[in-house]
Amino acid sequence: MIYPVVPSFQLQEIILFPVLITYYLSPILFFIMLYEIELPPPNILRNV
Repeated sequence: MIYPVVPSFQLQEIILFPVLITYYLSPILFFIMLYEIELPPPNILRNV
């Protein structure tokens, strides 16, 4: 794809890309965090 060469537009892309990634990944990360918080404490207690 050919973009017009505008520095501000490129900066916006650079800024928006990680924001979009974190926005789409945040629910997954949130569920992983919940899952991690829910499950391992019994395992840790068992191991100790």
